[in-house]
Amino acid sequence: MAIAHDATTVDKGCFQSSLTFSHTCNGSDLYLTVGIAKASSTQTISGVTYNGAAMTLLRSRTNFNRESYLFGLVAPTSGANNVVVTATGAADFLARATSYTGVHQTTPTGTFVDASADSAGPATVDVTSASGELAIDNLMMDMITPPTVGAGQTQRSSFTLAFHSEYEANSDEPGAATVTMSWDLGASGLWIIVAGPLKPASAGATGPASEDDAFEDDSVVPWIMRQRS
Repeated sequence: MAIAHDATTVDKGCFQSSLTFSHTCNGSDLYLTVGIAKASSTQTISGVTYNGAAMTLLRSRTNFNRESYLFGLVAPTSGANNVVVTATGAADFLARATSYTGVHQTTPTGTFVDASADSAGPATVDVTSASGELAIDNLMMDMITPPTVGAGQTQRSSFTLAFHSEYEANSDEPGAATVTMSWDLGASGLWIIVAGPLKPASAGATGPASEDDAFEDDSVVPWIMRQRS
């Protein structure tokens, strides 16, 4: 089963210590990511939950009090549920939730990496991946112009705080031995990118829903017999 984009939802918090917004997950072998771009302040992001379940920090990077975070959660609850982002104090930040289907439920991710600079870009980072995987990223940039997604990538979000220059953006790209996640910036400024691979669900890993369903199809009777042996 190939990894596929399910949905993306975005929101922003202005001088807030927490942010709550709804995101809907649908499909099988689900994996949820939440990316955060935090504007200048001494506060940090202390945690993220989805429907009350704590998400795992995949990678973060700080540069001059600007920060980019990427959190993940395997098997998120289907349907509409709340994402809650908590900071250590009042801060300005952008948050987005992106869910995917077809992700391995035991080993959903590979190694995540980061890069940062104060430059005209492009903002790039190399992800070690493989065919069948999906490289994902989260970009924070301290500029007034929106970024342009790199070739081969599919942009899932790009939005800003109205009174700040910070942008948050994310994308994904089919896996290969090395995938370069890249954004053209259009101006010079501080940028932070974090990225890594999602791993596909194992082919044929899901058995029939019940034995009654299995015996309606002679082709899966041997599967039942093997489980009983």
